[in-house]
Amino acid sequence: MTGEKGRPLRPSDYAVLNALRFLGPMSYQEIKLLTNLPRGKLYDTLLRLRDSGLISFELRGRSKIYHLTEAGRVALEKGVVVAGLPQAERKLSIEELIRVLTPSCNVEPKRRGLLSLR
Repeated sequence: MTGEKGRPLRPSDYAVLNALRFLGPMSYQEIKLLTNLPRGKLYDTLLRLRDSGLISFELRGRSKIYHLTEAGRVALEKGVVVAGLPQAERKLSIEELIRVLTPSCNVEPKRRGLLSLR
């Protein structure tokens, strides 16, 4: 570890961050196959990395596609989650939020009148 202040990266952090670094954006299932991490461990790792601003995601259909952020690249280089780096703030659109909260509903949000509220 270098002289940087911050939390050291865990082995599962390295596995996910390096997969995204060398292979580019990918889904949860692709990360799971590549890293061979158990489901609970992978979920916790993705959540921790996202909350630290090291990865971000976008929704494509019902899948989250994870991306490495600039802070994630820095963390890989330094081996630590550096305090004070700008955190990636991800705001969902109304459509994305509805898809996340109601994944089994096949009705389009616009047809339900939820998008007409402003």
